[in-house]
Amino acid sequence: MPADSLTDLLGWPLLNFVWQGALIASVCAIILAFSRNTRPQWRYLVACSAMLICLLWPALGVLKQWHDPQAISLHSAIQMASELGASLNPIWIAQSSLATWIEAWMPLVVSIWSIGVLLMLLRLALGLLWVYRLGQHGNDMGALAQQWQIRTNQMAYQFAIRRKVHLKFQKDLLSPVTYGCVTPVIVMPVSLLTGMSPEMIEALLAHELAHIKRWDFAVNFLQNLVLSLLFYHPAVW
Repeated sequence: MPADSLTDLLGWPLLNFVWQGALIASVCAIILAFSRNTRPQWRYLVACSAMLICLLWPALGVLKQWHDPQAISLHSAIQMASELGASLNPIWIAQSSLATWIEAWMPLVVSIWSIGVLLMLLRLALGLLWVYRLGQHGNDMGALAQQWQIRTNQMAYQFAIRRKVHLKFQKDLLSPVTYGCVTPVIVMPVSLLTGMSPEMIEALLAHELAHIKRWDFAVNFLQNLVLSLLFYHPAVW
């Protein structure tokens, strides 16, 4: 896609999200304020819904710009007319100096946004790679690891989790880490086995199993994906 077409497609939806994101965050904050005494599941659903709307609203703006562009550059209009074999009958419409100034800077805005998205996606990919390698290179704890794997399987059954949950141990880790959706993995620090009672370790496992049951890894991944695309808006953060 030519640079001019990409600017026409993304420019105004990205700028419009400045006020759209502020509106979404304000409505979400008001709902959460009135529902502070309700069930946490409801508040969690409200926050996740607001995050999803933050993604869908500009996406619909891009789709609308694609099918029915409100404004495109002169170069894109001439190119489109030549491809369609249509004749041009230009009509000049006066616009505000502010709109003219914004359109002049639009290519730079889209370029900066594109670079930011690439950096944020790279950050996300490196984080996922680090977590994945953390579980792949767990320390072999022998019979002790097998014992806690059996206990993890029992607790997962009590949580009504039908997916196989793998338990790994890692020396260079300070707190438990859980990742994966279809085949979830819990990575526990080796130091916890000697520094905590079995009851406390089970409590930590229960906490991580609750994340797995609620599919928090998938939710966090989507959250970070939205954050990568709309990193420039404080409301998304």
